[in-house]
Amino acid sequence: GNKMAKCNLFIVIAMILFSASLSMAQVHSVTASDEVALPGASATVSVTLDNDEAARGFSLGLAHSGAILTLTAISAGSEVASSNGGTGPDFEFIDLAAAGGPGGTYGVILSFGSPLDEIAIGTGNEIALYSYTCSAAATPGSSEALNFSDGLGSPVVITVISVVSGTTSISRIPTKVSGSVSIGTPAPSNLSCSITDPCGGGGLGVGTLNWNNGGSYDSVEVLTGGAVIQTLAGTATTTTTTSVGPGTVGYSVRGIRNLTTSGESNNCNLIYQVTPPPANPTGVTCVVDQVTGNTTVNWTNPNSVSSVEVTLD
Repeated sequence: GNKMAKCNLFIVIAMILFSASLSMAQVHSVTASDEVALPGASATVSVTLDNDEAARGFSLGLAHSGAILTLTAISAGSEVASSNGGTGPDFEFIDLAAAGGPGGTYGVILSFGSPLDEIAIGTGNEIALYSYTCSAAATPGSSEALNFSDGLGSPVVITVISVVSGTTSISRIPTKVSGSVSIGTPAPSNLSCSITDPCGGGGLGVGTLNWNNGGSYDSVEVLTGGAVIQTLAGTATTTTTTSVGPGTVGYSVRGIRNLTTSGESNNCNLIYQVTPPPANPTGVTCVVDQVTGNTTVNWTNPNSVSSVEVTLD
């Protein structure tokens, strides 16, 4: 059944990757990338190979604690996926729930028959992609390490690179550089701007900003031109602004949680300008009711005004 098939796959990859001598020479290295994801979102970690010799296959295990991450998929990196003219490797082994985990193992043999394909000598050759989902309850600023492991699987899968040195097949033990997934802070959204007091702010106007917070923040920063101009409480969703001169000013906001700063919200612009005095009212007429003594005054405002003063004598 599945257990027998799994065992047979391990035997195949073991025979090819380990049939030759195992070399400790540190001429190769594998590196897992560092990624950032929001709570409840997904992250894809790239595993790259720096190799001084052309590689014909490899096996590796990448372990994590499982505190905030769940491994959902392992797939070929770009160098592996493009092998054999784009058809991919002749052999792949994937185990998302490897014994000794949580963690996953991945094994590849590029070609079984001639011509044998190889991963060319180089740096940053992408050989695998590990995909994870992050817990929705993960706290911004927290992280989980992704460590190469030689203790995953049954039988265990050892992280090795298969090369040919001269006419001899050799399995190189690479240097291992761990990666991580860090939890970021969700950004505020739906930022809007309006001039709410055109006569305030020294005559240039007072603006009001409103936004929605993307999560729980310790503080909120208001920015213009990339510079922080206000630092507010983490619960703030509105603020007022002024300008030192006329013109258009762009604003954005961002949240901070556990010393982790979110991306910026959408931008909005305010146009600050001197509000000219309104024109005089016209058509002023006065009518006195001779019986009651009440006087009615009528006029026309040529502009939109915020208040009207009526004076006597």
